[in-house]
Amino acid sequence: MPDGPPRTSRWKRRILRILAVVAVAPLLLLLLGNLALATPWSRAWLGQRISSRLGVEASVGRATVTPWGGAVLGDLTLRQPPALRGLIGPPLLEVRSIRVVPRWRPLLQGKVEIDKIRIEGPRAVVAVEMLASLVSAAASRPGSPPGPPALAVVPRPPGPGPGPGPSPGPAAVPPAAIVTPPPVPAGGPEAAPPVARDPRETAWLEIVDASLELRSAGRKSGLCEFGGIDARIPVAGKAARSEVKLARCGVLGRTVASGWVLPLSWDSPELRIGPGDLAIAGLAVKLAAAVGRAPGMPFVFELTVPPQALAAAAELPDLRPAAERVEARLQGLGLLRLPATWQGAAAVEAARPGFRFGGDDLRFDQARATVLLQGGVLQCPEARLISDTLSLLGNGRIRADGEGSAVLRIVVPPGTAAALAGRFTVPGMPAAAPVFKPLGTPDRLFLDLRWTSYSGVRRIELGEGGPVLPGDDPGRFFRPPAAE
Repeated sequence: MPDGPPRTSRWKRRILRILAVVAVAPLLLLLLGNLALATPWSRAWLGQRISSRLGVEASVGRATVTPWGGAVLGDLTLRQPPALRGLIGPPLLEVRSIRVVPRWRPLLQGKVEIDKIRIEGPRAVVAVEMLASLVSAAASRPGSPPGPPALAVVPRPPGPGPGPGPSPGPAAVPPAAIVTPPPVPAGGPEAAPPVARDPRETAWLEIVDASLELRSAGRKSGLCEFGGIDARIPVAGKAARSEVKLARCGVLGRTVASGWVLPLSWDSPELRIGPGDLAIAGLAVKLAAAVGRAPGMPFVFELTVPPQALAAAAELPDLRPAAERVEARLQGLGLLRLPATWQGAAAVEAARPGFRFGGDDLRFDQARATVLLQGGVLQCPEARLISDTLSLLGNGRIRADGEGSAVLRIVVPPGTAAALAGRFTVPGMPAAAPVFKPLGTPDRLFLDLRWTSYSGVRRIELGEGGPVLPGDDPGRFFRPPAAE
């Protein structure tokens, strides 16, 4: 009998087996790969890779890769730096999931193009001390050990009567309502030539239910918190528009704003945020910013408070800030990845301001302040609150490493000085000790409070040659007024 048909049948079966193996092999490899990613060893390896890139201890709870869902990292946790773990309980960052979806057609051609990155449930708790250390490390120069902080200048007091008197401090500063933008950082990149339009489809960064909290070591509650952040941000490819939403903003545990919506506009290589109108503690605020996809990621922003009345007792009942008129401006620029290049200028001016402090309701005729940031040094050349019964004048500076100095001059009539002096509770100092000194006119006395921080030691000098107090909690040396 001829053996042709049986041989043909065997070859068909072999071809079918080969095709079946070719069809099933990717699924088997995908299954084996995901099983390998699910092992503790693989998750530990991924955590170590993330730790080596970010410089903080990281752990990964799960990881998967699928053609239809992309690559997913779940339950990612970044721990606080060792020095802060005992002071700040929550981790530095917790993320429910991070999903990276590539474009498969370019990937099969050997090109890596991202369609979207989706981050769900990120919660960041950042210590201001950690931010300061990052700026300090970037701003420090090797081979030049830090010296003692420069002394703050004692401001000249206002003259008697209702007038504001001479300017407190030797340096002239721009008016509060007109702030000159900071200069371009020294050594920064020159203006880049025009960039060709990106022909690729728009790539997106999606953020769902994010929150950011700023804390200070030793404080149980946060300083500032942004919660309920949802954003769909275009980051590459063709021009596109979107928006970012913020459900709430809190300061010292109090909600001061809610329901923010800011427009986003992408036109490669620049992402613009705003201009947008916001409301913070009853104030109408305008915000505009831009970030560039270029070396160092240059950024610039401006926040302005147009002239208006302030009444924020409901939002901040402990301070109860109010003013007949207030206006302010905050500007900043630099390279986002190089904190040493960050620069900023802020100025605020108010008429008839008032607030509550230490149980007292304080009212002033006028107020203004100017704050500058450059080279990792935050300085206040001028701050003043002026009235007939109480004037506060000060200036100071602090470096990113926490070292610095400041001085606050309190100018009051004799009757007010006696009432304030009786409320100082300084260990070893008699209650009736004369902490205020004559100013040179019979109707004004003054007291200089000097704060210094050097080599990790903070202290407050109560007047020139007066008692020296620990400077970590100055409020406990000043008693509230007696209950009536």
